Amino acid sequence: MFGKKKKQPNTLQDQVTAEGNNQIQFEKNIKTLWIYTTLFCLFALVLIVVSSIIQSKINSKAEYYQDQYENAQTSSQSTIKNIQDENAALKKDIETYKQKAERLETLSQTDTQLLNDAAELIENAQYLLAAQQYVTNGRMEQARAELKKINKDKLSDSMLEIYETLQKRLD
Repeated sequence: MFGKKKKQPNTLQDQVTAEGNNQIQFEKNIKTLWIYTTLFCLFALVLIVVSSIIQSKINSKAEYYQDQYENAQTSSQSTIKNIQDENAALKKDIETYKQKAERLETLSQTDTQLLNDAAELIENAQYLLAAQQYVTNGRMEQARAELKKINKDKLSDSMLEIYETLQKRLD
């Protein structure tokens, strides 16, 4: 191989022996080649199987995490939607309560005004009643003093008639 020359067989028998040795060496080389090829193919097949197993595990984990992500996203969207719906309902309730509060405030003011008017009416009725009693008892000066305390605008129609009658009697 490296600068060595092989001897050429001299005789026919040497040639046959050399050819037989070459044939045996060739068959050994073929067997070795088949063994290496088979080992190479088996190694490649094992690598393919291992990589497919690893890939399937990776894919299953990826699917698991994808499902987790989608579930979390759906859940968060659902939660956000629920919060928005609740917020809208609460805003509507607040508006309703504001309107009720305004209505109640108006009613309260009206009731207060009615109570004040009723108190003034009662007070003027008491003055009128006192004046009428003083007139009946003959105390005209005291009747005039009670009549001056009366606010005519706060009397009812029947009370106004009595007031005018007393006024004419005292004048």
